[in-house]
Amino acid sequence: MKNKENDEQISKEDAREAKKAKGKTKTGILVILFLLITLLLGFIYFLIVIKDISPIDKVKNQVEKLTGLGNDKGVKDGDIDMNAVKEIKVGLQEKADKSKVTNSININPVVKDGVGNFLIRNVATNSCLLEITITSEDKTEVYYKSPALKPNQYIETDKLLKPLAVGTYKAIASFKAYNSTTLEKMGESGTRITLTVQN
Repeated sequence: MKNKENDEQISKEDAREAKKAKGKTKTGILVILFLLITLLLGFIYFLIVIKDISPIDKVKNQVEKLTGLGNDKGVKDGDIDMNAVKEIKVGLQEKADKSKVTNSININPVVKDGVGNFLIRNVATNSCLLEITITSEDKTEVYYKSPALKPNQYIETDKLLKPLAVGTYKAIASFKAYNSTTLEKMGESGTRITLTVQN
């Protein structure tokens, strides 16, 4: 009898374990089924939203936006007339040359009897008028102001606006460039100079 009872207990335990295994299998099947449904829905979403655009097409579209590929506006057949290019280069160089201003001044002028040897030049290569003002470093006092110089004109010596005491003065020479036709101010630059007044 003990064997029969043992057999019945073993059978009951086997039945319980079989039931547990069956429950685990059902849970596993449900998880797999859920994952498959999610994957299917994701695939459907991809087809509906993304449609027929492949990753290569996306990259191609972005490159076209950046580079203008596919935009044929202004595209012409044939070769460029290099004479026209040369004319454009010459015109651009002339414009650059006109906008370039060369300044020339004695950076250590000496003043005797109220007259300084400034050696101011508006060189021939400039295409503008130049006006030169010499001020104190803090720009509170104006020592000298030149008339407008045309290209290829110079001032060797000239009088200060007012007498200065004997000594050395740190100063700024400001060059103002004006269009020689319209008299419109084109720009301004400056350089530090040392003004020495001897008597």
